[in-house]
Amino acid sequence: MSSRSISHLIDLASRFVYLGFAVNYVLYPPTKPHISISRFEHITFRECFIYLFSISFIIQGLSYSKFPFIMVLFAFGSCLPSVPFPNNLSFDVLLWAIFIYILQLHFPFFPSPFFALLPERNIPLGVLIHDRIAQIVYPAFMFFFPALLFSFFLLSYSLSDLAPGPSTLAPAAMQTRFTFFTLVVAILALMIFTSFALVTSSFSPPPPPSSSPWDRYSPRIGQIARRKFYRALLFYSKPYTYPPPLNVACSLLRVLGKFTGRWDTSLVEKYLWRILVGPLVVLATFFISAGDKMLLLLFQ
Repeated sequence: MSSRSISHLIDLASRFVYLGFAVNYVLYPPTKPHISISRFEHITFRECFIYLFSISFIIQGLSYSKFPFIMVLFAFGSCLPSVPFPNNLSFDVLLWAIFIYILQLHFPFFPSPFFALLPERNIPLGVLIHDRIAQIVYPAFMFFFPALLFSFFLLSYSLSDLAPGPSTLAPAAMQTRFTFFTLVVAILALMIFTSFALVTSSFSPPPPPSSSPWDRYSPRIGQIARRKFYRALLFYSKPYTYPPPLNVACSLLRVLGKFTGRWDTSLVEKYLWRILVGPLVVLATFFISAGDKMLLLLFQ
């Protein structure tokens, strides 16, 4: 296995560790106290780990694929010196960030399992799904969004007397509530039908069987998939790739070198990589080679 694959797998493993900590936080959040003892009493190792990883993912390079990490950093940063608690807006932002990131794992953004397992088959499928969402589902959603928003407002207003607590509003007629509910369902059904109709009408004829697996959906999708794969290869072909959160130390070193302007950090980065990342590369190579040998023994 090449050094690019090892670097990609280490980077991908750091994403899954980060996701595990974030999921653990929303499953077992801290209990909001009635009286705070100290300002940072709820910031433990878990919260510091989420902070550090969010920053390290963002400084890898800004793109819209980093939006979930920005949401997580915003959710925690907006609560300082405390942390997000359930029933707070920041906790909802954190939940939506996890929701978006899990879906994003199926899109052609590296690191991703699809770049390591059969990329010539999985990356074009991810590009196709992303392309259909961007060109069909999103425009259909935005087309019906004003009517959907207004219908939700009408439905919620007609049900406002059912909200907990005292209400001075007279209850709306049952026929009115049913009509507004039907309107919401009808708009959602139209949105789904329009997206389905656009998807089915936009399919191009399949390429000939002898073509490359990259072009199984269309030559255009294959070209986009190849570019994304080559971009990932270039990213992980750098001499010394630092996976998160170790890239924070490298970034601080480069900032210090630019700030002083008196010394080149390339040599220091080389030895820092050998100290911080080198052992991880050795361990990953060992476990992967051991796994390959076990598979060979099982299928002999």
